[in-house]
Amino acid sequence: MSGDGTVPRVPPVPILLALVSSALYGSGDFFGGVASRRAAAFAVTWWSQLASLVPLGMALALWGPVTVGRADLGWGGLGGVCGGVALMTFYGALSVGPMSIVAPVTGVVGASVPALAGLAAGDRIPVVTAIGLVGAVVSIGLVSASSHGDQAPVIRSTVLKAVAAGLGFGAFFVCFGKASTAAGMWPLLGARVGSITILSTLAVLRRADLRLAPPAVRPTMVAGVFDVTANGTLLWAITRGPVSTIGVLSSLYPAATVLLARMVLRERLARVQIAGIGAAAAAVVLISSGHPG
Repeated sequence: MSGDGTVPRVPPVPILLALVSSALYGSGDFFGGVASRRAAAFAVTWWSQLASLVPLGMALALWGPVTVGRADLGWGGLGGVCGGVALMTFYGALSVGPMSIVAPVTGVVGASVPALAGLAAGDRIPVVTAIGLVGAVVSIGLVSASSHGDQAPVIRSTVLKAVAAGLGFGAFFVCFGKASTAAGMWPLLGARVGSITILSTLAVLRRADLRLAPPAVRPTMVAGVFDVTANGTLLWAITRGPVSTIGVLSSLYPAATVLLARMVLRERLARVQIAGIGAAAAAVVLISSGHPG
């Protein structure tokens, strides 16, 4: 609040940027999931990271003056390692399980990690965040439920992968929280170097086939471009408005994935799973709204 007790008005531009970022994140996840059903998730992840370098280079050239330190690039690189492995796991989950389940679970876990990291460091978390963390656990239990006995093992395995991906994405957010906002988008360059390096290393060790089937090429490229554009849009919004508000709005990205999955893929879920998706969305908002801004 301001000195006279009124709530400061948030400018419309950062709100719009945060919503655009959320839509881009969710849409990118959808296209990555579609590509992973047409080619190996590993190959889709590797190529999507490479595809993001072009728009990232353009953004770096247009961003303007920045102050970049080694720590900014280092934290970005470490975040990229975590995010690269997480994205590979995430696409793997999207390739075999309902996107309407994978996206909310990954989103709620990813939002929980920074809050839990702060708690482990001795920070006191707001009551609203604590409620959100409890809701996160409940939501994962609900979306794991299945009304079809033969589907249950697949759902549980998918949820475990989604949780693992969420942990990696959460670690990515924690690392980026260590970088200076004055560094602009340069930590993202460190992140891309980190992700491509770890994925390339794993590809050599696993002798992975990085070839993409023709039907997977376009959605893979779109996923990579959307992802890095969402990152840039989010960073731009943070420089123009309160982090608390922007964090809540940008955390709604699973909604875009779920909506596209329902409209394009005609995914159908049990009522208990739909309730779990709703609980996950509410938990993400509660957790995010508890972050200082």
